[in-house]
Amino acid sequence: MRSDRYSRILVGALALGLVACMDDPTEPATSFTATLTGAQEVPAVTTTASGSATCSGDGTGFSCTVTYAGLSGAPTSAHIHVGNAGTAATGNIRINLCGAGTAPACPTTASGTITSGAQLPTSGTYAALLTSMQGFGAYVNVHTATNAGGEIRGQIFGVY
Repeated sequence: MRSDRYSRILVGALALGLVACMDDPTEPATSFTATLTGAQEVPAVTTTASGSATCSGDGTGFSCTVTYAGLSGAPTSAHIHVGNAGTAATGNIRINLCGAGTAPACPTTASGTITSGAQLPTSGTYAALLTSMQGFGAYVNVHTATNAGGEIRGQIFGVY
């Protein structure tokens, strides 16, 4: 009983601490993060690969850095798509991070970092993409030759 009470107090204190450390969450996010796994692909991909993405936008463009490890081969492309978690969004590429369009070439290794530099949306407007990202309606994925539909994927979340 006593440990239950202390556990609840600790959880409450941690929650208050998180809220106190946040910037103003009423302001729309312009910095984003994602954790990439094969399980988030649609359909899910069995892989030991993983990755993370940190992205930001300033109203005139968008940049993203994706760090990945353990892919089945070198990435062939990486993108930001509009789509909710657990749903396929074929054809809804909004930002090419590497390997397509004006994006840089992808790294040639199964583990590494993709740095997109400033990119503008391939279709739609920057404002519409930013709104999708702020509403958890966009994701990053990395494609390989073995997993052409995407090997790892992660839903984008705003950082406040």
